[in-house]
Amino acid sequence: MSLIQSRAAALEWDAMRDHERYYPLRDGPRLYAAVWVIDTMRRFLPPDQVDLARTLHATQRALEARGGQNAYERVDCSPRHAEAFQRQQSANIRLLAGYEAASLYRVGGDGRRCFLGVIEGDSQAELARRVRYPESSKRSLRRLVQITMEALSEYRDECEADMNANNLAR
Repeated sequence: MSLIQSRAAALEWDAMRDHERYYPLRDGPRLYAAVWVIDTMRRFLPPDQVDLARTLHATQRALEARGGQNAYERVDCSPRHAEAFQRQQSANIRLLAGYEAASLYRVGGDGRRCFLGVIEGDSQAELARRVRYPESSKRSLRRLVQITMEALSEYRDECEADMNANNLAR
């Protein structure tokens, strides 16, 4: 075994022993709907922001589910399907990158980390660790989620208004 392989194996074992981190082989699949921070804080958020969070989360899951699969590796794939798949993946990446930049610009580093936690399906405790808040500060975490989702909602509204203005100008 090479030095790199032994270090990689040691890192994997360390990750498996760390019970603070999610490890798929040890913990099984995540229960997104049951413990997701947006579901936990749903009563503190307007319905349109909850819908936006669900849309962004679904976009992230679509990227994760098909991101590792090359379109040409599938048996029934024609070049036209591969191009459509690549266009859709690129559009999803651009969409999430725009929202990530908006959360960073409008809220700051904590807002960006909160956005990443929301789209990746973090629970309230996982999100607190991600943004480096103590798990006991639920009000601060709730306020951060509210501010971040408000900023993302404003960004969505501005993008829609810009698209409508461009369509009317033609």
